[in-house]
Amino acid sequence: MKKLLQIKGLYKSYGSKEILKNINLDVYKNDVVVIIGPSGSGKSTLLRCISKLENITKGEIIYESDKNFHEQIGMVFQNFNLFQNMTVLKNITLAPVKTKKMTLNAANKKALELLRMINLENRKDAYPDSLSGGEKQRVAIVRSLITNPDIMLFDEPTSALDPEMIKEVLNLMKKLAETNTMIIVTHEIAFAKEVATRVIFMDEGKILESGTKEEIFNNPKTDRLKEFLSKIKSWVSRYLITKI
Repeated sequence: MKKLLQIKGLYKSYGSKEILKNINLDVYKNDVVVIIGPSGSGKSTLLRCISKLENITKGEIIYESDKNFHEQIGMVFQNFNLFQNMTVLKNITLAPVKTKKMTLNAANKKALELLRMINLENRKDAYPDSLSGGEKQRVAIVRSLITNPDIMLFDEPTSALDPEMIKEVLNLMKKLAETNTMIIVTHEIAFAKEVATRVIFMDEGKILESGTKEEIFNNPKTDRLKEFLSKIKSWVSRYLITKI
């Protein structure tokens, strides 16, 4: 299986505060790596280091591709990050045209194909402030898809959505997981159980456990992961009772 990304001994600090500590990770083609863990454990910072939005303090991130970096990595953020003064179509075509990967005509054609895939072709001339949260996030996802990246990074893509909007975004991600390499930071445990080829548990800046979804969710080894999963299960139960 082709290796796309290799992380060796990665550390990230802000001043004297160590955020990531000795992270080692290999990502292969068609992997769907789901990263779970409590808030503040370094999950989002790791994605920002992979996407070069943050400089690393020590270690290596090796991208196993001859492509331009911006064609290797696609990033989807929590809060959509759409340009408010641009239409949906312009938001999607901006990057491939600006980087001269595509002509405007080719980018428009590809963008319309992607919008058709997510049932938003009729919203191509709309501006972001007229879209629902779920629509904004689906547009953000196809915006990252248009350059056909080797790896797609998702940083808690449903955390800013209302509960009824979450399903439509997760359904799109499930479809993408069938044919794309993805690294996903999420609190959606049921989703992780469904799509992950590998699950990583992080706490206090370290990878404490890594394994298949069956190993992580059915046979956790560390007390910390057992405690985390127990709290998640308890929260879900309380949430369902409240909803009923």
